[in-house]
Amino acid sequence: SAASGLGRRITKEDDFESSDDFSIVAVQGSGSVRSVHDLDEDANISRGTLVVASLMLFLIGFSYSIVIPTARQYAESLDAPESFEGYVVGVTPLGAALLMPLYRLMLKKSYAGCMHFQIACMQFGSVLYSLAQVANKVELLIAGRVLVGFGGSYYPVYQFIAEMVGKKHRSHVMGVCGVGRALGFCLGPVVAAILVYVDFHIGDLTINKETNAGWTVAIYCAFQTAMVVWYFPREGSKLVGRKRRQ
Repeated sequence: SAASGLGRRITKEDDFESSDDFSIVAVQGSGSVRSVHDLDEDANISRGTLVVASLMLFLIGFSYSIVIPTARQYAESLDAPESFEGYVVGVTPLGAALLMPLYRLMLKKSYAGCMHFQIACMQFGSVLYSLAQVANKVELLIAGRVLVGFGGSYYPVYQFIAEMVGKKHRSHVMGVCGVGRALGFCLGPVVAAILVYVDFHIGDLTINKETNAGWTVAIYCAFQTAMVVWYFPREGSKLVGRKRRQ
């Protein structure tokens, strides 16, 4: 079977943790596996998987930066203390750092599963962020951004690349993913500036320049979830948690 074949191809070098000195199999776009000794040079991921990885980095950067232009007005509308927008923006990467140990555990199980967890955190956190205006509670503002941060780590994608992409293709893959990350940070404030003109009500729910950022990220997360289901591999990391031989 594929699973038994996968196990047979892992060599005695499986005590090593570095992606350069540890030989593992890589799953190709066709679903086939490479031999452990071929990984260092020729292993690569499918174009669809690369697009999903790049879009994931885009989403994280986008979710970080889209709130920046309107964070001050939003905090003031909830009677938050002066300069409270600094906490709104800064607490997000803190959330990502706090969940690093959990990411490592999830990566052992499934790359796609870890990514789904990230997307769910960003989606629900963004909804909470937008609902803070309805509830008139600044605490929801912070809670939403912390939850977004829980899903906002770049580490899982980079770990995936380190394991699945050989040396010949790694520079290209990292470059494409770097473009996605940069565009996320760049387009977040631009989209926020455009969305200031979107202002309407659905019952008690207000869609305006303060809450648009959260709703936009939540909608994007739904799209990214479908992309992960369709393209991203479900197997877990073979390197995370491995101990280097003494």
